[in-house]
Amino acid sequence: MSSDKYISNARKPKGSLGKKFIRHMNEHHKELIDWGFEHIKVPRKAEALDVGCGGGYTVRLLRKKYKCKKVYGVDYSKTSVKMAKKATRFLRNVKIKHGNVSSLPFRNKKFDLVTAVETIYYWPDIEKDFLEIYRILKKNGQFLIICEDCIPGNEVMKDMKIYTQNEIHKLLIHTGYKEVQTFRTNNWVCAIAKK
Repeated sequence: MSSDKYISNARKPKGSLGKKFIRHMNEHHKELIDWGFEHIKVPRKAEALDVGCGGGYTVRLLRKKYKCKKVYGVDYSKTSVKMAKKATRFLRNVKIKHGNVSSLPFRNKKFDLVTAVETIYYWPDIEKDFLEIYRILKKNGQFLIICEDCIPGNEVMKDMKIYTQNEIHKLLIHTGYKEVQTFRTNNWVCAIAKK
């Protein structure tokens, strides 16, 4: 198997190679995700959305550990949607949808919390997409971004853009978010912002 074919599944996993990549990411990102969630107080009984839900790890975490009332996951990879549905099939009040961050299939002001783990690298128009998240957040709703890499130049594929901690902070402010906080350890970055 060529490493290029494997890595190309990061953006939009598909087929058997995509399934393998999703399983690897679910396992590989657990420590990163736990670190990111240390910086936020998840509101009990929240309605939450995980954008770019991959194999459903964060969706499960939000429902089981953080006791969110209802959790949605959305991904534009049909392979990811199938795997996330399978991973969450025994959880109540979880819904996985096929969709795109640039045009999310949800009404305005629906969510208390939106998470984006290891996904903003691939968003087609980050400012527009941050505004789309803003649209679906309730007043004082929180947006949590968790990234494993914040060093531009570490992109491993075409159409991937790595943002620095400072760039993420500025983009959130520019798109109307308030109380923006960012945290970094090694190359990991976590950003939290409120509507």
